[in-house]
Amino acid sequence: MKPPPKMILVTVYLLSQVYLVRSATTEDHGRCEAITIPLCKDINYNRTIFPNLLNHQKQEDAAMDAHPFSHLIKAKCSPDLQFFICTVYAPICTQLPYAIPPCRSLCERARTSCEPLMKRFGFTWPPILNCEQFPMSQKEKVCVGNDTESQDHATLAPPVLGGTQLKPSGRQGNTTKNHGFLCPKEFSVPQNLEYVFRIGGKEVKHCGMPCYNMFFKGKNLAFARYLIGGFAILSATSTLFTVCTFLIDTDRFKYPERPIIFLSFCNFIVALVYIIGFLMDKSVACNQPFSAPNGERNIHMEPIIAQNNKNEVCTMMFMVLYFFSMSGAIWWLVLTLAWFLASGLKWGQEAIESNSYYFHLIAWTLPAIKTIIVLAMGKMEGDLLSGVCYVGVWNMEALRHYVLIPTAAYVVVGIIFLFAGFASLCQIRTVMKHGGNKTDKLERLMGRIGLFSVLYLLPTVTLLICQFYEQANLDQWLLSWQWDVHRENRWSMTCPEAPCTPRERYNAKYNQKPIFAVFMIKYLSILVVGISSGVWIWSRKTIDVWRLFLSKLGFIATTEFSACETEFSDELREKEMPPSGHRPFENVET
Repeated sequence: MKPPPKMILVTVYLLSQVYLVRSATTEDHGRCEAITIPLCKDINYNRTIFPNLLNHQKQEDAAMDAHPFSHLIKAKCSPDLQFFICTVYAPICTQLPYAIPPCRSLCERARTSCEPLMKRFGFTWPPILNCEQFPMSQKEKVCVGNDTESQDHATLAPPVLGGTQLKPSGRQGNTTKNHGFLCPKEFSVPQNLEYVFRIGGKEVKHCGMPCYNMFFKGKNLAFARYLIGGFAILSATSTLFTVCTFLIDTDRFKYPERPIIFLSFCNFIVALVYIIGFLMDKSVACNQPFSAPNGERNIHMEPIIAQNNKNEVCTMMFMVLYFFSMSGAIWWLVLTLAWFLASGLKWGQEAIESNSYYFHLIAWTLPAIKTIIVLAMGKMEGDLLSGVCYVGVWNMEALRHYVLIPTAAYVVVGIIFLFAGFASLCQIRTVMKHGGNKTDKLERLMGRIGLFSVLYLLPTVTLLICQFYEQANLDQWLLSWQWDVHRENRWSMTCPEAPCTPRERYNAKYNQKPIFAVFMIKYLSILVVGISSGVWIWSRKTIDVWRLFLSKLGFIATTEFSACETEFSDELREKEMPPSGHRPFENVET
């Protein structure tokens, strides 16, 4: 009579438990030990015997060799695989002084179910687990697992292994010694899109980052969207007012102050892009879910963060945003240079303006070249918080090379020109005072230059600090995110280390999270520059210019403006010049 299913396993298991109970009073062979291999901690026995069937002397060595099978176990390609692997690497301890092998039927069931999955990724069943070496049944030799076929054969979608840590060794791919990140199938991206997931210092190809359940969720994402959108509208309003004021009265803004207008125009376009990102939410920064690999239907594919230059709308948004961001930074540098030429080298307005061609050549050509380089290298990425596409959002090397270093260089050189110009203005002020001339207008000019510089430099330097913070910590944040997802048992996420800490245990190594407030400060720093650029035109003259313009359009009666126009004309005739013969800042509005 054939024994009922699981009878032999249960018999062996009960014998082992009886032996464990009796071991307190009965002398044993002294080779049993508690199982510490993470892969085998939740099976039907808790003590093992070493050396095992593969001649491992320590559980630590066995755990390292058994760990690659954890990915197949998580894939649930076979309900028998985990038990089979554990009977080989952590054999059950009984009264017998040696390890009991698994039965051949157990091995064959695991192999039959899982080998097709392994072959899909270029692997074969390991020779060291050749089923022919195991006994056929208990009649031939004592073995574990005969006729223990599981009742549940439901198979879940396996993760993408794509050249993983599965043995045999010698295969090339995304293998890492620490059994790091393996791309879940839900993140799979068609190969022609050339997506990359950068984590743990490695690049996992054909893998994207999920749009949801990353660093920030729910209320934080909604708050960020509306905060960025609100400040973008304020910035666009301020910069548009500045540009329109210049268009109404172009003669009023001459060098060295004219670069402020071009700086405002660049900031207006930047704010406009962020407004578009606010209106479109995540439809540009995120792709719709791609098709499941190999036509599998039981996989819930995730929306993936946009990368590369294959997304046309994202690419266009990046080009506009990056070009005008870099151009605005260069126009700030040109502005400080023009101030230095006027105050330090005593250049007149005509001399500076005669070189404006070179200013425009540098301020528009250099950002264009950089934009083309980034575009050709496909470094643009979607930004979940703002809804735009930019460079260096998830690639910290690109952030350093194309954003941090250029911006920091422009700021440092601009500060040098600024301080040199201020030193010259202070000398001019001293000369004028000794000559008995009034210095009120010059002092007001110095105050306005100082205020404008602070309002530009403070948010710009803050932005650089936030970006340095981001590039220094992003990789650790991603590893912590991987650990959290692994603990939550979502997407068949692998553990970022081996041997892996049990899911229920706290791991301080993976507890570093990004600070939401820092990211909000970063975006506000980008947009506040546009708001502060309007400070230069906040004066009585601006009000009078707009009133005159509106009166010409018929919005204000001419009689209401006549008195003000006369006063404004008289004010424009009053020009106080220093006695030294040169005329620094001759046409600069004060």
